[in-house]
Amino acid sequence: MQIFSGVIGLIVILFLVVLAVLWCVLPFAVFGIKDRLDKLIKEMQAIKEATALTQYEIRKTNKILSVVHNVEEQ
Repeated sequence: MQIFSGVIGLIVILFLVVLAVLWCVLPFAVFGIKDRLDKLIKEMQAIKEATALTQYEIRKTNKILSVVHNVEEQ
């Protein structure tokens, strides 16, 4: 077992231990992020709906103003 002796062997073993720990923690991190992403998606949908409503109101106001402006010119 010459490969696991010395400084390089210690580095390899340390890397494998860190990799194993990260591999065990990964599923918990993924499920934790999933809930946050679902919440963000809902918030983005609400923002999209509010933006669409605001655009509709702006268009309606612009139509009213253009009619009023044309009446005043005559």
